[in-house]
Amino acid sequence: MRNPLHMLGNLAGAAVLTTGALQAWLATDAARERARHQKAVHPHLQTRLINYPVETSSPAVLRAVGRVTRLLPVPGKSREGVATTVERHAGLRMRVHRPVDGPRQSDTAALLWFHGGGHALGTPAQDDRLLTYIAAELGITVVAPRYSLAPFPAGLDDAWTALAWLRQQGHSRIAVGGASAGGGLAAGVTQRAIDENVRIDYQLLVYPKLDDRTAVRVTEPQGAVGRFVWTPALNRAAWELYLAEVGGPGAESLPDYAAPARRTDLAGSPPTFIGVGSLDLFFAEDRDYARALIDAGVHLDWFQPTGAYHGFDHVVGPQMNLFHRTIVEKLGAGLGIS
Repeated sequence: MRNPLHMLGNLAGAAVLTTGALQAWLATDAARERARHQKAVHPHLQTRLINYPVETSSPAVLRAVGRVTRLLPVPGKSREGVATTVERHAGLRMRVHRPVDGPRQSDTAALLWFHGGGHALGTPAQDDRLLTYIAAELGITVVAPRYSLAPFPAGLDDAWTALAWLRQQGHSRIAVGGASAGGGLAAGVTQRAIDENVRIDYQLLVYPKLDDRTAVRVTEPQGAVGRFVWTPALNRAAWELYLAEVGGPGAESLPDYAAPARRTDLAGSPPTFIGVGSLDLFFAEDRDYARALIDAGVHLDWFQPTGAYHGFDHVVGPQMNLFHRTIVEKLGAGLGIS
């Protein structure tokens, strides 16, 4: 699994594990509890990486690790038939995937994508496997900007700038999407687009981080839910970092678009895909957002992989393949591409 959270595990002082330290940890009650709940994980997603106690509840540690990991090279994934370049547009570095062979919709349709990492970690290259697959299968341009991390609203402002630039390129159909915190950015950008009467044709949300109140309500894993990869402690630290200048998680009120799940009226939202695993900490908030979209009369494509934790689709195998194929199918339909 190539995931910035595992870089966190390697770099955060409290989580650096020698073989001996790992063996010692595996003998603790916490490790035995984790092993007991690991039975709920889908067999194809059983990997040693989810046994590592990657954890911090400190926003300062999370910020420090994020700064370090952003400096480290993350090798992207190349794919035949797709040209991947790093370009600078509208003051932002953007990773752009363009199809070069076969049927092309690249002149008329595009996807704007935001990477995950809790608003504290990550780079656009980490999603190359999915994004080059989308570009190749649908024949569309996929743009992934390197946006500012915490605190709010810098990342959202960068995301809006990227959308404005992409619209200027003449694409008649645009989807906005992202994973985890990037999914939250995508939802926030979509809400702002509704308010400013800017058209978005499809919204692609992959286990999106939408609701700051989860960080207050859920302080411990609920059985196997929230126990692997992205935990309540990490979630709390990430939201504290992101909302540090606007009141923090659970504040009585927040600025528009800071926590998309707080919006009470989702009317006018574009057709939306939400995919989230049954063991993901964000499962409940994503389900609630899906229900709110349906109540607002929005077409919703819902995909719920059983036994899948946060970031499961970075594990190469059948579950990743099925999830990515589903994303391509729904996104293609949403953009009118057969």
